[in-house]
Parts: sequence; structure tokens; C-alpha cells
Amino acid sequence: MKNNDDKYNHINKILKKYENELVDSSDLLAGEEPTLLFNVLISMFGYLLKDDPNETISKHGVEIRKLVNHVIKKIGPSFLMVPQVFEDRNELTGTNNYANKIEIPDSPVIWASNHAFKDDTLASILAIERNAYIIFGSLPQFYNTIDGLTAWLNGVIMTNRKVKNSKKASLEKAKKVVEYGADIMMFPEGVWNKTSEKILLNFWPGIYRLSVENNMKVIPVVHYIRDCTEKKTPNNIIHTVIDDPIDLTTMSEKNGLEYLREVIGTWNYLMLEKYGKTTRKEEMKGYTSSVEKWEHELQERISTAGRYDYQIETTAEYIDFKQAELFDAYNDIANIKNINANNIQQVSDAKQKVKQMRQSNFQNRF
Repeated sequence: MKNNDDKYNHINKILKKYENELVDSSDLLAGEEPTLLFNVLISMFGYLLKDDPNETISKHGVEIRKLVNHVIKKIGPSFLMVPQVFEDRNELTGTNNYANKIEIPDSPVIWASNHAFKDDTLASILAIERNAYIIFGSLPQFYNTIDGLTAWLNGVIMTNRKVKNSKKASLEKAKKVVEYGADIMMFPEGVWNKTSEKILLNFWPGIYRLSVENNMKVIPVVHYIRDCTEKKTPNNIIHTVIDDPIDLTTMSEKNGLEYLREVIGTWNYLMLEKYGKTTRKEEMKGYTSSVEKWEHELQERISTAGRYDYQIETTAEYIDFKQAELFDAYNDIANIKNINANNIQQVSDAKQKVKQMRQSNFQNRF
């Protein structure tokens, strides 16, 4: 009992210390018990939760991480669950339109990657030529697993996605990193793409705003993996392609985000088309429905995460308001209380539609 009291007293002290940056203990623990690493990591790196860039980012730290990056590049591949290969753009497109080497600006850039499996962050770090600070929004994973230490060694900007000021401060901290001459790594989807039908989720606008406000080019880093549960099989490989820098400053926010999403989605689709071919019979083996199959795959994918934050992962997608309005419209009809001969069919149809939409909304269920 005393150990439990000590544990909760310690957590309450942390919440008090960072009361402006944290809502409750779930921000750090995702509803689970703290791991053995928690006390060490929160003691060493709790300061990263602060909103003030001057408390979290230093020029010395940026310079040290440029040196550490060489070590990460050498040993990092051995920590990937499956091998990584780098794709040739001409081979993927069947053209000769692309230069062999990407022309990267000397000034800091933003590296933008799709987000769907555990090792996509490390795969992105290994794919790029320079050091880039990661904007990291999974606090439970950072403070309860070895991923926190490795992210800190690389360079990291912490943000609590439940706190508006923390999200805003992450961009200010990114500007400080850029001021000191380092790149930024962002995952504009914000959370893992767990849908069965979308190549990519909608993009959060932060990447556009950081790019435009600091006159930074955005360079796509795109990954495709056949099995996101990262099983070690001969055909399960992280395929990665890097595309040319994109200047978003010439576009509106809407057009810029759509264009960036289209570029990343196109490369993802080309790799899916080349390496993801299968048959329905092969995919459905052992399953009675596609829903059952996808649910099982998502459960396996989630199990690869050291500390999965269900609360964030099921709520932090950038919402397509048209789709949300469509659900609300059906839901309002389904909840009509005064049912009569004139509306009974419409209410019945709406109830069925709501049930189908909820069942197929894997993004907000897992």
C-alpha cells in the first residue's frame, strides 16, 4: 500500500510541476502503470514538456546532435524490425524524369513523412542526409520506453496534443531549432493511419504554417511496408522514397496541404502497386469478413507500440468536417423519438447507416 501511495504522490508532484503542460496522469501513462524507465526519463527529460523554447532548445544541443546523428545512421538499421531499402523514382514511375540525387537546400528544411507503423520514425531518420529534430506527440511512449532516450539523442520537440498551448509552442520550439540551423521532421497526419481505404489521412496545417513563416522547403519522405505489424518475412521490407523539395510559400494553405498530401500519397500508391499485390483469397484466409480481418491486423499493429496512447490515437486525426457533418445528419435522423408511418423507413435506414459508419471507422475505434 505504501509503495502505491509513494507512486501516486510522485506522479501528483510531476503533474503539479508541469501543471500548465499536462491535463492528468493519462497524458504520461496512457491509463497504464508507469514502466521501470518512467522515473528516470521524466527526471532527465521532463523539462522538454515546457512551452518556452529557451528552456528546451539550445544551440549547443543542436550542434551536439549533428555529431550524434552520424552514430545513429550507423547503428540505427540494426534496430529496425525489418530491413529498409531505398527506391529509385525512375524505376517506380517507369520514366527518366528524375535526377539520381535530390538537391537539398543549404538552409533548414522540413522533412514530411507518412505515419502508419512503429518504425516509421526511425526509418525516416535513417533516410535523410542530415539531422532533423522530430516533433514528437506521444508522451506515454516517450516517457515509458527506450524510444524516449533515442528520440532525445536524435533531437526532439515534445508536444502534448491535449493542450492547445503545447501544440502552439511546438511550432515556436521548431522555429528555435531552425534558427540554430537544424532541420525539422514532421508527420502531418498526426496519428497512425488505421483506415482500410485511405492512402493518407488529412494533414494538420502546422507543417504549412511552419514552412511559410520560416521560408522552408518541405521534402517528402515516403514509406511503404506490406505488413504494418512488421513481421519478419522475406517480402516484408520498408520501402522508402525521397522526393524533390516543395515550396509551399507560393500556395494557399488549402492548396499547399492538398498538394503535399497528393505527392506523398502518389509515391505511397506507386510502391503499394509494385510491392503490395495480393489476392482476396490470400488476404481473407482464416477470416469471415474484411472487417474481422482488418480489426485483427490493427490489434497486431497496436501491440508493436511500446505504449499505445488510445486516447490520442482515436481523437487526434485532423477531421474532415464534411464527413463529420454527414455522420451527424444520419445520427440525428436515427435518434428521432417520434416515429410514425411517414418516417419509420428513413429512421430505420439512418440507424443502419450510422451502424455501418461506426463499424467502418477504424481510425476512431483503434
